[in-house]
Amino acid sequence: MRQGPSVLQMEEISLLDLVFLCDCTGSMGSYISSAQQNIKDMMITLQASEKVDLRIAVIGYEDHCDPQLLHVMDFTDSINTAKSNVDRLYAGGGGDTPEAVEDGLNAVLALPFRKDAAKIVIIVADAPPHGLGAVNGDNYPDGCPLGVDPMVVCRQYLDNGIILYSVGVEPPLAQSTFGRAWFTGIAMMTGGRYVPLSDAQSLPKVLIFGVEEELRLKQLEEQVNNMELNVREDFKEMNLENDEEAVGAEVSKRLGEAGIKVNTLNVESGNVVIDEKEKLVSKLISDAGTMQEVRDLLKTHYQEQAVQQPFIGGGYGYGFSDEVVSAPLSMEPSEEGFSLPAMAPAPAPLAEIKFSSDISRPVAPSSSSSYSHYQEECSISKEQVSRMMHRSKAAKK
Repeated sequence: MRQGPSVLQMEEISLLDLVFLCDCTGSMGSYISSAQQNIKDMMITLQASEKVDLRIAVIGYEDHCDPQLLHVMDFTDSINTAKSNVDRLYAGGGGDTPEAVEDGLNAVLALPFRKDAAKIVIIVADAPPHGLGAVNGDNYPDGCPLGVDPMVVCRQYLDNGIILYSVGVEPPLAQSTFGRAWFTGIAMMTGGRYVPLSDAQSLPKVLIFGVEEELRLKQLEEQVNNMELNVREDFKEMNLENDEEAVGAEVSKRLGEAGIKVNTLNVESGNVVIDEKEKLVSKLISDAGTMQEVRDLLKTHYQEQAVQQPFIGGGYGYGFSDEVVSAPLSMEPSEEGFSLPAMAPAPAPLAEIKFSSDISRPVAPSSSSSYSHYQEECSISKEQVSRMMHRSKAAKK
C-alpha cells in the first residue's frame, strides 16, 4: 500500500471510467498543449488516490472533409499509456467553421464502459457542431451528413449515466452565436458543467471537483433509490406517485433533512458577461430532444441573435500524430486571412489537490475571461435527484 494520506477521502473504492474527447482541428493549435497538460495533471492527481479504480480513454475528432474523422484510443488503466495517448492529440484538419462534434460524442457510446463505474466525459472544443443553425460557414447546415444527431446522443448519455463536462475554448467558442449556450445545454442535460479553457490554471482542480461530486453521488444511489420508493408510496394517497418533479423535490427535501450532503462544484463568472437570455437558451437546449428542435427554438424565439457572424474557431489543414507530440503545432493563415486566437495562458504548476469535505475557493485567475470555481457542501439538489431517478429508471428497461 502506498504511504501517506489518500487524495480521495471516500468510504470505499470507486470505479471511474474517464473519457477525454478533444477537437483536433487546426484552430485548436494554440490550445492543444494547454489542454494536454491540464488533462495529464488531472490524471496524475486521480491516480494518486487509493480510493479510485481509474481507466482512461482518449478520442480526437476532426471534420467530414478530413482523411480520418475519428481517432479512438480505448480505455487503459495504465497512466503512462493514457498520457501517451493524450500527447498524440495533434491540431490540424477541418474546413468550415463547425466540426464533427456530434461524431465525437457518438464514438464515446461505443466504448466498453464498466457497468458499475462512474462515467465521465470531458470534451474540449472551440467550435459548435454542424446544424446548429446560427453559425457562419456551415457546410452541413441541416446537421451531420452521417445522420448523427448530437441531442439524441446526449439523451443516450443521460440514459446510461454518462456525465458530460464541456470545456470551451474561450474566446473563440463564446464568440460563436449560441456555441457556448449549446455546450452548456448538453452538459446540463447530463448533470455536468460548462468550464472555460481560458481559465487554464484552475482547470485540473475544477474537473477534479466534478469527479468527486459524481463519485459521491454514485455511492449514494442506493439511499436515493430507497428514499424515492418511500416517497412514491407516501404520495399514492394524493395521486402524485407518478409526478416526477414532485417526487424528485420531496426526495431532495428528505435527504437534506437526513443530513446527507455532497460537495458540489460551483462556477461563478467575474468579468464574463453571460446574460439571462444565454442562460435561458442553455436551459431550453438542455430540454431539446433533437437538433431540429434546437434550430426551431433558436429561429422562433431568438431570431434577432441568430445572425451570421465572423468566427475564429473551426479547422484548417490536416494532422493527427501516431507519435507523441510534445509541443503545440502552429498553422499559417489561410488566403481568407484566418488567424489563430492568442495562446491560452500556460497552466500553473499543479498545487496539491485533495479530495475533502472542506469548502475550497481557488483564487480566480487573472485573464480576459474571469471565472471562480469552488466547492460547497450542499444537500443533494432536486436536479441531481431527478438525474439519478432517470438513470435508475433507464437501467431497469
